[in-house]
Amino acid sequence: PCGSDADCPEDFRCNTDTLVREEDVGCFGDAACPDGYYCNLGTNECEQSCTAETEAEVCPDGFHCSSGRCVECTTDEECGAGLTCDVVAGRCAGQSTCFTDRDCLRPLVCNRLTGQCTESVPPCVSNDDCLADEVCDIRSGVCEPAACLPDALEENETYETAATIEPGLLSNLTLCDREVDWYRIALGEGDRISCTVNPPPLAGTNFSVTLYEPGGERALATGNLVVDFTVSTPGDYGLLVTTTDVRAEYSMQVLVSRGIPCEDDPFEENDAFTAAALLPEGETFNLQKCPADEDWYLIEQPRGERLRVSLTHDPLQGDLDLWAYDSDGASVIARSETTEATETVEIATTSAGRAFLRIVADTSVRNTYDLKIESLP
Repeated sequence: PCGSDADCPEDFRCNTDTLVREEDVGCFGDAACPDGYYCNLGTNECEQSCTAETEAEVCPDGFHCSSGRCVECTTDEECGAGLTCDVVAGRCAGQSTCFTDRDCLRPLVCNRLTGQCTESVPPCVSNDDCLADEVCDIRSGVCEPAACLPDALEENETYETAATIEPGLLSNLTLCDREVDWYRIALGEGDRISCTVNPPPLAGTNFSVTLYEPGGERALATGNLVVDFTVSTPGDYGLLVTTTDVRAEYSMQVLVSRGIPCEDDPFEENDAFTAAALLPEGETFNLQKCPADEDWYLIEQPRGERLRVSLTHDPLQGDLDLWAYDSDGASVIARSETTEATETVEIATTSAGRAFLRIVADTSVRNTYDLKIESLP
């Protein structure tokens, strides 16, 4: 089965009605082309339709839009010396000009860049070796149509329309016109998901993959090409793949195994200052900082009393910092941001007799820590 021409080998195409690969013998009418395309009967190839408004975007350099087609000419006067206008193809042609391999006697093929039949076409190494409406696939050395075709999992541009996937390899995926691709995968408590995006050569730095909690509201982990995360609760999690390139092809490997979930401590859910947990004076042990999770605490400060708050942890397991906020939960009054095992802040005064504490770390950090509150003389 196939979802687009990208799923087919050379000289084959995807029948979008039956989703079956078939030999590409060219088109002989518009019915053989996808929506938004027409059949150029001169070249027997599907080409993108145009309008006066989309001419600059759709038509290659040197072409203009005429009756919904991108053409190089409509009369001989528009062609150079020794050339005539092939009105059916909308191209200027000489006596031996070719547009596709069908114009050449076997075993010759058409070098579309020169418009001549040759024994073989040299591999491309950049887009400069291709026509204006093509891009160079440097992996295969073949010029491919610049028009980006949707993959078999489209339309999946939002979490709500995300394509449901299973662990395994997903191939022949595309990102067109700077779109995004959403995927949804069911995970159980303690499942560890590892997702690796395989982009074209030299395009890896332009990709990003992010894992979202069920509902698609909060990001749990993000990476350039890889995310690796152990979930604590069952549900349908989201994967978002983006690129800064205008178009890109990629594959994606998804692995799911058993991991060790990050167990909540008794003070959860204290993920915002509005849900801060009241922290007693003295020492509190074995608190848990889970990935993509914030920890907030509320401490009472009697008038005139100065407090010292200490956070103790193993920074080699993930560095934690300690911030203190005034009674409004927004104004920072002290913070400790070292790479040492102990972070300490002192709180001299607050506007309403209470302060908020926030444990600060990268979203991927998972660590245990202790807190100690003591009065100062």
